[in-house]
Amino acid sequence: MAITLKELTTTPSDVEKLVERLRLERKALETQFKEKGYQVGIQSAQHLSYQEFQRIEGVNRIGMNLDEDSFAHLCTWLESHEYYDDAKLIDEEFRNLLSLSEQNQVAFVKGWMEAVLSVWNKIKDQVNAEDF
Repeated sequence: MAITLKELTTTPSDVEKLVERLRLERKALETQFKEKGYQVGIQSAQHLSYQEFQRIEGVNRIGMNLDEDSFAHLCTWLESHEYYDDAKLIDEEFRNLLSLSEQNQVAFVKGWMEAVLSVWNKIKDQVNAEDF
């Protein structure tokens, strides 16, 4: 019995459709990671110190463009402070996806920073007000 293999071919339009679909999925996934980061940021802001708020505000104020390594480092810092677990917002599957890609980590940390800064901007005048 002879087996013949037939080469599968794809047309340019099939490839274009695949590329477009995967791009949309990537953007949707990035949005999910950013939203989840925001949710965790709101929760974890309750545990940040004054100095941590100042550092995050300083990074934002000087407009530093943090590279992927810096975002990955901040993501590791979040894990080490157990903000993931405290918030009870990240399940095991999400955590695995987060660790697979620096791009996912960047989106997550951007959302986290936005949330932390939104909390800080609402309260910093009260925190810094003199009680005299």
